[in-house]
Amino acid sequence: MRSDALLLLLAWVSLSQAWQLRKIETLDMPFAAIAEVLTDPTTGLLDVVVSSFNSAALSTDNVYVIRDVTGQIQSGKGLKAEVLTSVLLWPNEVGAVPEEVFGRADIWWGTSGFLVPTKTRGAVALMDAGIMVPATTYDISNSVQDRTDWFYHRVQWSDMNNDGRIDALTARSYLTDDGEAVAEMLWFEHPRFGNPLSRVWTPHVLFSGTDFFFRFEKMAIPGGRELEVIISAQYFAEKLVLSWVEDPSSSWSDPSKIKHRVIEEIVDERYFDIELVDLNADGQLDLLVSVNSDKNGKLVAYEIPQDFRTGAWKRHVIAEGFIPSNIIITEGNGSPGIPRAFYPEPRGDRYKPMILLTGDDDSNVYLFESTSDNDPSVWTYTMTSIFYAQGTIGGPVIKDIDGDGYAEVFIPAYSEGTLNVYTFKP
Repeated sequence: MRSDALLLLLAWVSLSQAWQLRKIETLDMPFAAIAEVLTDPTTGLLDVVVSSFNSAALSTDNVYVIRDVTGQIQSGKGLKAEVLTSVLLWPNEVGAVPEEVFGRADIWWGTSGFLVPTKTRGAVALMDAGIMVPATTYDISNSVQDRTDWFYHRVQWSDMNNDGRIDALTARSYLTDDGEAVAEMLWFEHPRFGNPLSRVWTPHVLFSGTDFFFRFEKMAIPGGRELEVIISAQYFAEKLVLSWVEDPSSSWSDPSKIKHRVIEEIVDERYFDIELVDLNADGQLDLLVSVNSDKNGKLVAYEIPQDFRTGAWKRHVIAEGFIPSNIIITEGNGSPGIPRAFYPEPRGDRYKPMILLTGDDDSNVYLFESTSDNDPSVWTYTMTSIFYAQGTIGGPVIKDIDGDGYAEVFIPAYSEGTLNVYTFKP
């Protein structure tokens, strides 16, 4: 889609929809990949952190930080970024370590590695997030001693063995010489003694199959109890899997006690990223899933039954037919990418959230809006392309950064090397 056609589309959208979207900033940022909004531990203001990765062998990859992004935008002088760290090979998601993990709020985590020559040995790393750059970085996954080319994408934090210390839950994968995927769900144990930032954390494998993205949540069951669950989108295995422990102590220290249920397993459906959110405004959580494909990618929602362990997960195909705009060998070849449900304007203006979906290698970013905002039984949506950039689109972040009730969207255009900022404020 050409830029002038996109402007016409956005003009039509602003006239025909209840929401509006306008561009407020663009920043040149080579290989901008995955964005996140985090609270700066020094100032308490909001920073935008963007990982970037270059497929060229032996190239340097940067994690950028835009300090006080709200203030920079309001100044009207453009955005300026600095390099937070350049020691991670192919950095992926970055996030804040909860304060209760170390008793301090100035540590961020980062994951790294992928199936790219010289970038295959990933890590789970911790970073000092203060004003000093480059940030001091700590590898808690022992990528130096463990010579396996594991790559990591996401971390969530929980006390997995009930010892009072919060551990790092993650997934990892690599490909064998025969092209077979080895994938594991595991947790790294918070060390009992010494400085946890300077020590390697002991890995504990939970089960196989989980490779890229997962969600760790508490979900209710009949009788009023809540169980800890892991929902994993198993890309290589082509499975969507739910795992939990029945033990009231909710300890994951014994893998033999973990129960599993395959929510769905369809050949050629590569489950990519997932989110737990109430999509139809009925007061119950639903599962939002992107299914990446080079032939027929999908955006799918599942209604979670009252008892997730035994009930039927009702499937709704929100959209399908996604295909890459062209074959890009060095950047992958599939669509769609990352889905995120959100409210674009003050919450009271609508019941159901909208959905933002990246097309990944189809070069678009889409917005989905329910065709009936106040009817939980309706699962049909309108679909609008709100952004186009030739090549691959990275992972966006949506956040109301100035507290006015209107969301801002930060879109990394990976192939074009830009970070693009939009707002829903009229």
